Amino acid sequence: MPVAIVTGAGTGVGQAAAEALLGAGYEVALAGRRTEPLEEVAARWPESTLVRSTDVGDEAQVRRCSMRRSPGSAVSISCLTMQVQARLLCRWRS
Repeated sequence: MPVAIVTGAGTGVGQAAAEALLGAGYEVALAGRRTEPLEEVAARWPESTLVRSTDVGDEAQVRRCSMRRSPGSAVSISCLTMQVQARLLCRWRS
């Protein structure tokens, strides 16, 4: 089964992207700063999602965001979609 990480997955474009990938058969790590909206999306797809409360502006949080269901398990990511503000991406590049 293909695997994706979607940031901003609790609302708007990120939620739509996550749901499209789930509908296409992906397992999806739903990432975003607010846990509650992520959990609402995950409740509709409990077998195919993981909620990862993550602020993509914080590198340490991004490093902890994964699809691993248990320590030591390996996962190959097929797709990454990022719905973030442009200023955050610029900060990462500098």
